[in-house]
Amino acid sequence: MRKKVWTLLALFVAFAMIMAACGDDDDDTPVASDDSSVSSGDDGGEEPTVEPTEAPAAEPTEAPMDDDGSEEVVDGMTADGVVVRMDGESYDDYIARLYAAAAEEGEVIYYQSAGESELEFIREQWEALFPDVEFEPVTARAGTILQRALLEVGTGNTQGDVFGAAGVEMLLLENEGALTDYRPAGLDNVAPEFVFEGPYIGLNYLSRHITYNTDNVDPAELPDDWFGFCEPQWDGRIGFDAESFEWAAAYIEAWGVERATEFLECLADNNPVLHRGTTNGTELVNVGEFDVKLDGMGHVSKRFIDGGASIGVQIPHVAPMPAIVDMSAILADPPNPNAARLLQEFWLMPEGQTAMTNEGKATTTSTADAHPYWEFMEGADLLVLGPRESDALETGLEVFSDIFG
Repeated sequence: MRKKVWTLLALFVAFAMIMAACGDDDDDTPVASDDSSVSSGDDGGEEPTVEPTEAPAAEPTEAPMDDDGSEEVVDGMTADGVVVRMDGESYDDYIARLYAAAAEEGEVIYYQSAGESELEFIREQWEALFPDVEFEPVTARAGTILQRALLEVGTGNTQGDVFGAAGVEMLLLENEGALTDYRPAGLDNVAPEFVFEGPYIGLNYLSRHITYNTDNVDPAELPDDWFGFCEPQWDGRIGFDAESFEWAAAYIEAWGVERATEFLECLADNNPVLHRGTTNGTELVNVGEFDVKLDGMGHVSKRFIDGGASIGVQIPHVAPMPAIVDMSAILADPPNPNAARLLQEFWLMPEGQTAMTNEGKATTTSTADAHPYWEFMEGADLLVLGPRESDALETGLEVFSDIFG
């Protein structure tokens, strides 16, 4: 397993660095923060680098254990000061105690690769609820922030509290023992298909939609099967993101490696337009550079349509509809463990879920009334790709890179 995990890490980081070298072409690309230990690349769009920490590896300390091997808890708190929900304790009382302990720590440090506008909206929602705990995001490209977290945890010098990423990064962190197992009380609010085994929670999801130019495509000519896009009439008219390996992994999970590879190869034979960034790709469809984007995102498509663009979404969608989940987990031995737990709870509160919808994304607690683009979901056979689908993720990265790299 360890060899497999590091193979996946090497592929992921290499793929991220290759794509970063192509430059940043739209607002989907995260920017590096001014944090001193993460340096941004030059104007050529090179991958930011992580400076190794100089702190020596810390010796782990173990909390006292009860006779049954569980961590000793006294008055709802472990010996090292971490708040634990007591049997029969109400949700509100637990959150109040957790907040009080987090306020003593003073801050929560959030590692991720989100955009600045999204982080600012999250900060506003957080501070409205928990003003005594500073929300401190540290931002870098996905591969860079992942390397940083692994380095810090591996040397016993964890500086971040919570890590936000997609499933492939969470899988790597979990298998390296870099995550703390915490199951938030707020998981009762999450739809069952977004509750995963493991030390991570789902925040929102990015459903992948077939998006087309309404001036160039009659919706009646769109195929009702994925392999229909392999037909000659779509030669040079289709496109998708050059980093869509998770999208490819969904078909491996649904169909198996052989059929999924056949599908991706036949798409390659049809000369697809590969681009970088969902917003950029949707704009290319809008202006007629190509006619159909196979991996469009619902929230981006809605933004274009609401703005009067020549964009349509295929309804009902061809099955399956891949859904990539944004996730969050507490890093191992975080400096602010109570604030870390409070942030995990916050994500699943109404305010936290509101913060997730600033970019129009669908949240893991959404109902039809609250869904930001429910009109696109008619007949959707949603395929949720969680971290435990490791074989599909690893193979998806390898196959996609081989065919389109």
